[in-house]
Amino acid sequence: MSKKNPHSFKLNKTTVLILTGFALEIAAGIGKIPNVYIRNGLIILGVAIIFISMLEVRKNSPFVEKKESDIADDIGFDFNGHFRDYKNVLSNKEGSIKYSTWRDTLLKKYNRYGQTEPKKKQITEDIRFYLKESRRKAEEKCDTVKSIMVPAEFGIIASVYELDIGPISDEMAFIVVMVMTAILVTLCGVEINQCNKIRKFIDDFCEVLEIPIER
Repeated sequence: MSKKNPHSFKLNKTTVLILTGFALEIAAGIGKIPNVYIRNGLIILGVAIIFISMLEVRKNSPFVEKKESDIADDIGFDFNGHFRDYKNVLSNKEGSIKYSTWRDTLLKKYNRYGQTEPKKKQITEDIRFYLKESRRKAEEKCDTVKSIMVPAEFGIIASVYELDIGPISDEMAFIVVMVMTAILVTLCGVEINQCNKIRKFIDDFCEVLEIPIER
């Protein structure tokens, strides 16, 4: 069986937006549009759509609040709260909590999976499924960001140099490309780092409470 490529270009809302941006840029670059303003407008719109697609990625949180609210109604499960505490564990700032403290807090609040103690909250199948789905969505989001980062960068470079604006020299175009590249890389880097933290959090959370989730 062939191994799945984790960086394949997946067709979803984000990639559709990027393909739309590319289509506008190609139409402006290849098409013989006599009106310079229309041509430049299409190119700028294409770049804008590419950046909008990156903002769309940021909105796609692996945490589904409605599902978590349904679970919380049963046992007061606060996934986002636990994740904030875990990020505090990973932090090197003064006052950050130790991993052992975070672990002991979970063990005092919840039963390990399959165990029962009246004084503790029970880890249900719904929680296990929610964790599994959140981890999967974090992986998919990370893969999406990685798959669109390079083509988005090529699209931006091509678009800037296709612009027909008199005052923009090659040096200015280079500076614009560098600035936009820095913004794009920062956006992608932040999202990838966040997704990796979520995956690590779910792995450690499940390890502490012995929750079986398929990888």
